[in-house]
Amino acid sequence: MELVGIATAVTDTFGVYRVHGLPAQALILRVRKVGYLPTTRIVTLSAGETRREDFELSPAAAMLAPVVTTARTSTLVRDPSGFAHRRETATGGTFVTEDQITSSRVTKTEQLFERFGYMRVGSGGVVGGPVVGASGSPLPPPPRASASRCTTAAVFVDGTLVSDNFDVNSIPPGSLRGIEMYRGPATTPVELRSYGATCGTVAIWTK
Repeated sequence: MELVGIATAVTDTFGVYRVHGLPAQALILRVRKVGYLPTTRIVTLSAGETRREDFELSPAAAMLAPVVTTARTSTLVRDPSGFAHRRETATGGTFVTEDQITSSRVTKTEQLFERFGYMRVGSGGVVGGPVVGASGSPLPPPPRASASRCTTAAVFVDGTLVSDNFDVNSIPPGSLRGIEMYRGPATTPVELRSYGATCGTVAIWTK
């Protein structure tokens, strides 16, 4: 079990795990076990709260005997998140790669949006659409969008849609594999569309 960017824990023989001293914030909880599909969950803790989170993992597909082939490796196998494929084929969107993140030497994830993207990040680390950002300057609304309808962009973390007040700084830059940013529904891929796509979409992928 891993709390992305914060801590890891190994379950006992009964599958029980415990982690103490966690910050009061939204946490990315990822569970892995050999032979099973990994699962990710967003958990928001309040100060002094004790939380129990149970997981039921699905068995992974059975592995077949090795087969010699000259075909290229499936894109899905090499890139399960689809990040690289969308970066190569997308007609819209801004992509920040792991190499760019590493070379930028930023200390907070919000700085990546300021350096590579067109979205602002509020004082709470929330990715903003056409709202006042950290700089104090409002962003223009996306095309065909009403400013009254837009507050913050939709945010996905490892494919999971998170709450509107998710703090992007809860994920340290060193834990990031890539970031995607889309201005509105017209450029947002089908797999990343949501009710909040009108105000823009951000997809954050961790290592």
